[in-house]
Amino acid sequence: MLSSLGWSQCDGCNSNTTEYWNNSSEEDFQCIDWVESLNSCNTDAINFLQLLMNSTNDSDLLEFGNQLWRNNRLIYLKCRGCGITGNLPQEINLVDSLEHLNLQVNFISYIPDEISDLERLMYINLRDNELTGVIPEFIYSIPTLKELRLNNNNFEGIRILCNNAHCCNCCDSKGNHT
Repeated sequence: MLSSLGWSQCDGCNSNTTEYWNNSSEEDFQCIDWVESLNSCNTDAINFLQLLMNSTNDSDLLEFGNQLWRNNRLIYLKCRGCGITGNLPQEINLVDSLEHLNLQVNFISYIPDEISDLERLMYINLRDNELTGVIPEFIYSIPTLKELRLNNNNFEGIRILCNNAHCCNCCDSKGNHT
């Protein structure tokens, strides 16, 4: 009915998403509402998705990976094997409602320190990418982080930090250089 009045709500999943992982309850949920247009969605989140998608062969933001939007804000993004290359855009800090980020099996080579500005982020999966150097310490400063998967990258000198009591022992970094 709202869309017939020329207004559409950005609340629900994109068409690629049939279910999503709920970090709070730690269980899968089925999508029941669908986002048909990104016109009323948060502009910063759309810009971030566009930056991610620029390095891929995809051309439709609404079809890009698995997305869950709540109250016009992106809270869940899973883009496994989407062909994302290069640096994770530093504009990620503008997607301040993001709770779940899964960009595994891509070609990401850098995590910007702006990711630590995401105070709602509970889950990060960047396994099977091309990340190098040492695991950045700022990633452990995310207060809500419960799970961090960085395995099968090219990190060296792996060391797990416990600055964040909620994230102590949450890092899976197998398959990296030691």
